[in-house]
Amino acid sequence: TTRSSRKARTLVYQRRVRGSNPSGANIPEDHRQEIYELVCQHDVLLIEDDPYFYINYGKRLKTFLEYDIEGRVIRLDSLSKVMCPGLRVGFCNVPSKLIPYLERHYSVVLLNSCNFISSSGCWLL
Repeated sequence: TTRSSRKARTLVYQRRVRGSNPSGANIPEDHRQEIYELVCQHDVLLIEDDPYFYINYGKRLKTFLEYDIEGRVIRLDSLSKVMCPGLRVGFCNVPSKLIPYLERHYSVVLLNSCNFISSSGCWLL
């Protein structure tokens, strides 16, 4: 297919599902389910950026990735909020069909990552 004939994909970026600063408010589970249903209905991808996932006070809330049955959620996590602020190691969960696109993107963007910090983060995982 040519570039002009391909359908453009739209993204929904959802930041801080839990622990919103400064209130600490969370998106209720029923609202998260509704958001995921809208994402499916409109055929878009959802990027879930949730650096506070591993800091949990009380009942663990479901992530958008746990609702995902159609491969529409890209989940971003970070160790900087859990281990230490200087540990700039992040990781993501993506549907397998999107891995080649993400690999191409990272091959251009992450040319100068710090080997020591990356190795330390992998060791901690």
